[in-house]
Amino acid sequence: MEAVKDTRLNNGQASCILQICHSYYDPFLDCARQYAVLFQGTPYKVITVFLSGKPDPLVAEKACSDEVIFLDYKSKQLSGLKLGIISKIHQLEKKYNFVACIAHRAKPTYIAAIATKLPILSIRHSFGDFDRFGRRLLVNMFKERLTLLAVSNAVISPSRFIL
Repeated sequence: MEAVKDTRLNNGQASCILQICHSYYDPFLDCARQYAVLFQGTPYKVITVFLSGKPDPLVAEKACSDEVIFLDYKSKQLSGLKLGIISKIHQLEKKYNFVACIAHRAKPTYIAAIATKLPILSIRHSFGDFDRFGRRLLVNMFKERLTLLAVSNAVISPSRFIL
């Protein structure tokens, strides 16, 4: 008989995966769903956070996550330092037993890197993601706990991460 690792803390709280999405507009709701279903039938719970977009029960259902949190920020509020959002994600990290983070695109990756100490799987969806110096700097600053995953070979070129 094979031993099964208990993924709960001593207080019985289940281990969770934090998934952060910019919004739930196409194609990101489907992306969130695809990653959430990977954990179905495992001991891990998926908590999906949508940074923008009004709370919507249909979206929450389609996300296939164990819990969906809508932060309901406007696009303008997602630019700059994002200190309010970083604070909210940090508070969520205190509430749940997160063991890893899946961050879709640059802003969620930035927020996860600053707000948490989690290993981050950063899903890259766009061409030119690392044309900006600040994004290359982010990758280099957090490279010990940051893994980049591109949705296609055309999206990412590893040589571009060098400052």
